[in-house]
Amino acid sequence: MINVGKNFIFVWILLGLLFFYVFSIQIGSAGIFATGNIVVEVILVLYLMRYRKSKQTWCVIYPNGMLIRNQYAIQTFMTLTHGTHAKKPTVAILGRKNSGKTTVAETVISKLRDEGYKVASVKHVFVKGFSLDAKNTDTYRHSKAGANPVISVSDVETAILIKDEASKFTLDRLRSWTPDADVLVLEGFSRHVLKDEDVAKIVCVRTMAEYEDFRSKTKGKILTFCSFEHLGKDILRIREDSSILEYRVSEFIREAYTKKHMYRSNG
Repeated sequence: MINVGKNFIFVWILLGLLFFYVFSIQIGSAGIFATGNIVVEVILVLYLMRYRKSKQTWCVIYPNGMLIRNQYAIQTFMTLTHGTHAKKPTVAILGRKNSGKTTVAETVISKLRDEGYKVASVKHVFVKGFSLDAKNTDTYRHSKAGANPVISVSDVETAILIKDEASKFTLDRLRSWTPDADVLVLEGFSRHVLKDEDVAKIVCVRTMAEYEDFRSKTKGKILTFCSFEHLGKDILRIREDSSILEYRVSEFIREAYTKKHMYRSNG
């Protein structure tokens, strides 16, 4: 459970920053916002120094340019600025088979987790008829009897199996299943997101022909093209240039939350 006594100060810190931001917009003074921002961040730094030995999980995230290290504070900030049901930033990792998508997904997810984000990931399985449920297991028998969804709970995980979902698939449905996630990472789903301008893309390619093909068909923000092979300066090497890839993803997420905050404040 969250220790409200120690964390409630974050609510006032974030509300204070939000107040200075809105007030400065109303009167058109960047100086007031800058002053308020400095005051609020000084308070935050003092608080972090006071509880630096706490057993809470600390992390780094930069919504609206402010340093926040506490996961509870992150959630409070997001709720205050754009609501709990707002469209979350989504990064899709696209490419043909054996192009490096899963390796890139691991890199992206690990980086975002290290920065304190709650990450949900979704993998598109190309194998026709694929199911996690094994034939003649108890959950399989529940499903055959007509239950949908079927939920299994063990000591290490909870699995929700939903049948006949492909025809109803939308990104909004995926987002509704992951309300607590800050970021949604997709592996695959080119058919659904290739032309979706709200989804950032990382495109994995094996050849220059694939690079040209994806570049001509993809709409919206492309964070980078990448490959296991050395294909040219415009295409990152998946392993050798992983730090550049991580930086671009981090910047996209930070900017996404900054834009949502500014839109909310001006709306």
